[in-house]
Order: sequence, then C-alpha cells, then structure tokens
Amino acid sequence: MKLSSLAQKFNLTLVSSKSDFEVEIYGLSEDSRQIKEGFIFAALKGSVVDGRDYIKKAMESGAAAILLTEPDIDTKIPRLIAPQSDFRALISSMARLIYHQPDLKLKLAAVTGTNGKTSSAYFIEAILSAAGLNPGLLGTIGYRWPGTELLATNTTPEGPLLYQSLKAMVDSGSKSAVMEVSSHGLALGRVKDLRFDSALFTNLTRDHLDFHGDMESYFKAKELLFTHHLKPNTRTLEAAVSFDDPYGQRIINLLGQKAISFGLEKGATVRGEALKIERRGLSMSVIAPNCNFEIKSNLLGDFNAQNLLGAVAAGLTLGIEI
Repeated sequence: MKLSSLAQKFNLTLVSSKSDFEVEIYGLSEDSRQIKEGFIFAALKGSVVDGRDYIKKAMESGAAAILLTEPDIDTKIPRLIAPQSDFRALISSMARLIYHQPDLKLKLAAVTGTNGKTSSAYFIEAILSAAGLNPGLLGTIGYRWPGTELLATNTTPEGPLLYQSLKAMVDSGSKSAVMEVSSHGLALGRVKDLRFDSALFTNLTRDHLDFHGDMESYFKAKELLFTHHLKPNTRTLEAAVSFDDPYGQRIINLLGQKAISFGLEKGATVRGEALKIERRGLSMSVIAPNCNFEIKSNLLGDFNAQNLLGAVAAGLTLGIEI
C-alpha cells in the first residue's frame, strides 16, 4: 500500500521535504529493531521508553516514514502526524490494513480472565489442532504457528506485531488462532479491529489494579471483549463463561443465550461432576448439551478442572463436535 493512501485512509497529515509520498509500504513497527526497508516506524511513547529516541536508528534501518504526534521533529524522510489520543489503536488499525487483514482468514478464539488464560489457550489450541484447523497461538509464554516459535513480548502484542503474526500464521497454512487477550490489550486498543468467533472468560481476581485502579474498572476492560470484539453473526453461541465466578455471572446475564456457561456448580451448561483429584491427576464426568463423557488428565487441582471445562465449552462455541 502506498504511503499517500495510508495517510488519506486514516486522515493523517503527511509532511516531507521531497515528493516521495508514493513509496510502497510493506510493514509497520513500534520497535526500531524490527524496521526494514519499506516499513513505517511508529514513534510510540510508552511508560518507560520514548520511541522518538529511536527515530535515527529506524532511519538507518531503512524506514520509509515516521509516524508520530509532534509535527516539529525534523527528519529526512516523510512524517505521518497522528493525534496524541488513541495512538496504539491507530497503529493497530494501520497494521491490520498493511498486513492485508489476516484475521479475516482465520477462525479466531480469545481467552481472557485473571487466572487460567495460558492453560485454557493451550487446551483450545489442542482442540483446534485435533479438528484439523492447524492453529497458531499468541499468549503469555510465547507466540507460535507452524514452523515458528517465539518468546512473548506481551500477553497480547502491540498491533503491528499482532497482525504481522496473524499474517505469518495464514502464510504458514494456519486456519485458526487462539489468543490470550489481556485487560491491557483491550484497554489500550491493541486489538481495536479484531472480532473473534469465540471468547472464553475464566475468572476475575485482584490483579493489575496499579493500571486499572479498582476491580470494577478491571472488569469493564475485560467486558470489552464480549461487548465490542465478538463477530456479529447469527450463531447461537459466541462465548464460554465461568458459571462459578461472580463476574462470569455478570457476563452471562449480559450475553444471554449467546453465552454457554461452564463450571463445577449446579446450573452450569457444561458441568463437571464427581471430580476426583488424586496423586496421578484428576478425573470427572462432564455433563454437556446432548452428550455426557469422562475426562481423565494428569493435571492436578480443581482450577485445572475448571480450565478443562472452559476449553470444552469454547470448543462448542467454535462449532467443534465433542
């Protein structure tokens, strides 16, 4: 996509001393170490690092343009001037376009909550793999897809790395992806334009209050996944939500029939019964719509029983047979 087209699409001011507005753009990153020829460098000002300090390095690496909020910074290459507000959301939207909207080519599953996100994401990844959907994964520990495994930078990466990774998944043959979606990622707009086929809520306990301030604000950030990031369609089920968690109950009430509940308590739609936890692992009976079956696992703890039940419920929202 040409630089001038991007500027017009996102209503950005394009400043340059040369007539090189028609340069072709191949990538976008807020990390100067990832900049290549034809990339835009987004000079993102974070809480610790100021991207403006790395403009020179980005230019030396071949940046085609600099995206920033201050028009008075002098560079020898074009500048895209963006509003100060929602800068992260902007670079996420721009990256999605530059990387050809790879999310539209994948069945997307999201996992959010305080505890259990990573285990649940791995279980869903295994379900998607067993269903022949060749999944990729983005989570707290790492990002991976066929042929590639990387250490994670954030639970939910910034928009440029997020869409670059989703494109790499598509290019590698993936038909699906599962993502851990953090409250930070939701609140800061990293997933601004993503719409998921399925979303799983595990639980909410005290965490990240240095960022959100209080539990209600923390919950409202998580709630965005279910109010703004589910694909609009006619499917009956879109979300798998913990019946045993009080915040999960709020989401169930919000979504109504769009949610399938899971848990160990009576009333959950996907329910674990006769749970046994022994030295070698756990076992339980699972009561699910139109199907009852047994689960045996080497994992320990009732929290892992909850995670397994959540993955089963998420699989159902994705249309995968038990």
